[in-house]
Amino acid sequence: MMAKAEPSYTIPSRKYFSTSLIPDMHKAIQSKVCDLVSAQSDISLTSDAWSNLSIGVSLLSLTAHWLTKDFQRKQVILAATPLDESHTGEYLTSKLNKLFDEYNIPK
Repeated sequence: MMAKAEPSYTIPSRKYFSTSLIPDMHKAIQSKVCDLVSAQSDISLTSDAWSNLSIGVSLLSLTAHWLTKDFQRKQVILAATPLDESHTGEYLTSKLNKLFDEYNIPK
């Protein structure tokens, strides 16, 4: 279809999207979220682990919540990261600590 609409346009390769465009977008968005979270004087964090054994997926989520100066609730999902090991307290703590480090959240 694109060849008929614009014959001189070359669609970027899958490799370009997966190794360049998407990682760059992720870094830019993560940087903005990091700045937003670190600008708050007080935040609350919630986390949850979810598993679907029938398809073999387990995720750990982390969400930041805060109130603005005019008391509007704000929240941002920081992560939904895969869990690849048994969900022991030690493993979950290590995963959360890694996320805290990524977003410069003091422990």
